[in-house]
Amino acid sequence: VVVRFRLHRDGTVTHLEVLETGVGALPTYACKDAIAACAPFDAWRPDMVAMFGEEDVVTIRFHYY
Repeated sequence: VVVRFRLHRDGTVTHLEVLETGVGALPTYACKDAIAACAPFDAWRPDMVAMFGEEDVVTIRFHYY
């Protein structure tokens, strides 16, 4: 399962979407929920804002074996 989202400097998550899946609906939802349930994340430190700006696009690949 590949999930992509925008992580904003205040730790909020937007545009959370599944890009690809090779498993059923329940495992796919679990991957998406693993991110959504943890939001908001900690706010970025000033050095992170300097490096990434106001937001960054994050892509995570979950592997099921």
